[in-house]
Amino acid sequence: MSALATDQRRLFAGTSAGIAVFDVSQERWLDPITAEDGFPVAADPTALAYDPLADELWMATVNGGLFSYSSFFGRWEDEGSALAPPVFEIAFSRDATGSVFVRDSRGWSLLERGSFQPRPLPRGVSPPSRGSVDPLDDPLLRSRGRTLTVDETGRSWPVTDALTLIGSPDVWIASYGGYVFRYSDFAADTRHYVYGIPGRGVASVLVTPDAIWFGGDARTRRQGVARSDHSLDRWLQWEGRLHGAPAGRIRDMVESGGRLWAAAADGLYFLDPGSGRWSRLGVEDGLPDAAALSLAPTAGGVWAGTRRGAVSVDAGGVAGRVVAPGLRVAGLTVAGGDLWLATDAGVLRAVGAAAGEAATDLARLADGDPRLGARSLSIATLDGAVYAAFDDAVRRVDRPGSPTPPLSGGGSQARLRAAGGRLWLAGAEGLRGWDPRSGDLVRYDVGNDIPVGPVSDVGVGAGGVWAATPVGALLIRAER
Repeated sequence: MSALATDQRRLFAGTSAGIAVFDVSQERWLDPITAEDGFPVAADPTALAYDPLADELWMATVNGGLFSYSSFFGRWEDEGSALAPPVFEIAFSRDATGSVFVRDSRGWSLLERGSFQPRPLPRGVSPPSRGSVDPLDDPLLRSRGRTLTVDETGRSWPVTDALTLIGSPDVWIASYGGYVFRYSDFAADTRHYVYGIPGRGVASVLVTPDAIWFGGDARTRRQGVARSDHSLDRWLQWEGRLHGAPAGRIRDMVESGGRLWAAAADGLYFLDPGSGRWSRLGVEDGLPDAAALSLAPTAGGVWAGTRRGAVSVDAGGVAGRVVAPGLRVAGLTVAGGDLWLATDAGVLRAVGAAAGEAATDLARLADGDPRLGARSLSIATLDGAVYAAFDDAVRRVDRPGSPTPPLSGGGSQARLRAAGGRLWLAGAEGLRGWDPRSGDLVRYDVGNDIPVGPVSDVGVGAGGVWAATPVGALLIRAER
């Protein structure tokens, strides 16, 4: 977070992906201002300021751009001015003119409302203070240094901006990588508020009755898992390097036995809810391969699919017998007491293995329908029916010959999920959600409804539909 502003009730924190908004009195995060609200593409804020007269949030970006956001109209306006980046500060006149003062690398300049060209300050005119604390000059911050931005792991984060609220002695501090801190000089205490995911991209989403889990795609140096309540106002994070969480791309997540399980490129992980500690299983612990690809819950444990077969893991983290050895198991689901596997050799059925015991028989469904012997990318169960995604189509596999669901556009990264009474297909073109009872199909397309693809996972909760994308998790609030 690179810049802060406040309207005395809310704290605005600038990031390259949007503006995070924090309710100071309630100590909870509100809905962010993002690309969905017209946040400028590739904008990296260097300064923020709130104009109470116009009820607008102003933002300067790293390339010298200047923008204003009206919460009433819910849109951004380009105030296009010839600034010399970087821009350090924005302030507003307290008279009826509402003029804007901007401090860039050349010093202060004045921007009249309706004008796109700043001019030098007239003689005798000076900008009003926004009530902020300069992180470099303030004696409090200078004396305490980075001790004000030490998180729960003991790591200290660089200060990027700071401010105080009228009538409050507390200092709000933005940090580079550590989110927001609140320092109380009276209590000699610092509180830490994290928001969102550790990295940028999201590869997997899991919606449970009491939380939403987000697994990172490992495209950036920071990688791990984030958890939010359903109102999205309180967050927890676990990073691979700091907390022992998954450091590789997280391909799948499930809850089983009161634990979160994560299939990642660097192993199988589970989170103990009591201690908040992560445990990892690898080849040395009985996994057929170091990379875990897919999961299905059992009685307290999981089935874990890898590039060389699937293995049952009990509640204690002990690996058992391997099923389909040597095959890449891209997807797993449980139905009718059996374990169903999406593999490079087609769909397989491990009879009687749903509870985690060794299969009594491994059936190859292509014997009944040759189309089911093609490479299978993902598999899911909806209302007792089993569906699998192939390169060319989605098919029902527990009843060969059934009509083909109207789902396409997944591509080589297709992911099937059953949620909210629909069968969802996530992939290169976006999201497709099909209701087999009514035949209704909803679609959210990359480029129109989803800014960036591919969509690697989907989750459905009371708030709407979650799409996992390379630029974060997108919440689509209303189905069409």
